[in-house]
Amino acid sequence: MRVVMIGDVGGLDGYHLGDEAMLDVAIGELSRRGAQELTVISSNPIDTATRYGVTGLSRIGFSDRSVRSDGVRDRQLDAVVALAESGRFASTGTGVLAEDEGARERAEAVIEAVGAADAVVVAGGGNLSSSWPEHLYERTALLSIAHRAGVAAVVTSQTLGPSLSDRQAVLLGAALSTARVIGLRERPSYDLAASLVDDSTPRRLQLDDAVAIPDDAVPTFDGDRHLADGYIALSFSPIVDDRDNGYFDSVAALARRLHERSGLPLAFVPNVGSWSAEPTDDVAVGQELRRRLGSGAHLVLAPLLPARQAAALLRGASAILSTRYHPVVLGLGATVPCLAFAQDRYTAVKLRGAMTPAGLAGWCVPIEIMASEFANDLVDEFWDRREELVEHLAATTAPWPSMHRAHWDELWQALTTDAALPIVRGSVEAPTITVAPKVAGLD
Repeated sequence: MRVVMIGDVGGLDGYHLGDEAMLDVAIGELSRRGAQELTVISSNPIDTATRYGVTGLSRIGFSDRSVRSDGVRDRQLDAVVALAESGRFASTGTGVLAEDEGARERAEAVIEAVGAADAVVVAGGGNLSSSWPEHLYERTALLSIAHRAGVAAVVTSQTLGPSLSDRQAVLLGAALSTARVIGLRERPSYDLAASLVDDSTPRRLQLDDAVAIPDDAVPTFDGDRHLADGYIALSFSPIVDDRDNGYFDSVAALARRLHERSGLPLAFVPNVGSWSAEPTDDVAVGQELRRRLGSGAHLVLAPLLPARQAAALLRGASAILSTRYHPVVLGLGATVPCLAFAQDRYTAVKLRGAMTPAGLAGWCVPIEIMASEFANDLVDEFWDRREELVEHLAATTAPWPSMHRAHWDELWQALTTDAALPIVRGSVEAPTITVAPKVAGLD
């Protein structure tokens, strides 16, 4: 079976642990079920091909949010659809697709690959929103090409929105309605999909696919010997606005408090960064935290690691503090208590979506809490109740492996048969028993 896939992956200059993990899992699930020829659309097809043993293919390429008008991207999309329908590149194509000499070649390569495939899979991501219009249009184009070629398509492990322009909502709804089944990883995304897609389009509330990524042995790195008897994992993203200075101070204060309370060293585990440039993104955040913590708390900076190795490091922690989404997904699945801080509506949707199936949505709090009078009490309670949280997670996450397998069994059925699927099926929901912080003032 030949499958064309797309993931928000690209390798060396912008490695994203979670996006790579979701693609890794999707490749494994398809391969185990009989897919033999996998082609992955990527921003760095050479790296993706080498990393996963697949055929790599370049993205078509759409204008990013620096181009404020959806009209430019609409004309780019029209050009691609015209090429898929008639073999003729529409003269209305402008921007990237008109100015880039390789535009037609990239579009033709994707159209040819889909035409020769048996199935198309849109692998997991949180990029179907106004924040990343280039990704939304890329996936809309891929689903449109598959629909016109009569190739079955599924969508898995997605966040939708929460911000979409009116035009983007219409385009996305039409594209998703061509899929045989749509997997959404949070209730708000599931509800938004219901308002966008045809009533006949099956949709599922699922666990994030990355929860099933296998571990790889963690390589040795500077300071790792201090982690042998347990550690607190930290994973924080940069924030580029007027909260910068206070943000780093607050993270450092919370980390120091948890170190003192637990007696354990701290391990900063970057989620996003680059292997081919100066420290950026999370790696730079870790270095800033080490400067602010000084010698008051032992902080070990892990290097940017491939997804399987990072997963093993996060799963081995005694607890996790994070603004990042996938460290929470990976930790919860391994019964590691997580305290998450949401910096905006988008991250709140994702983080609460990850913690709700574990019955721990109350442990996702607004980032402003870090600088409040309640911060120390929250961290103290989080650690003092750690054993209770571990026991709770052992019970609530026990069904997760079977839930994940059932989801991929259904995706495979959708790709390989014409059997009608139920529009709604029993989904991942909050367990009957939940555990929330008791600290006053969190509301």
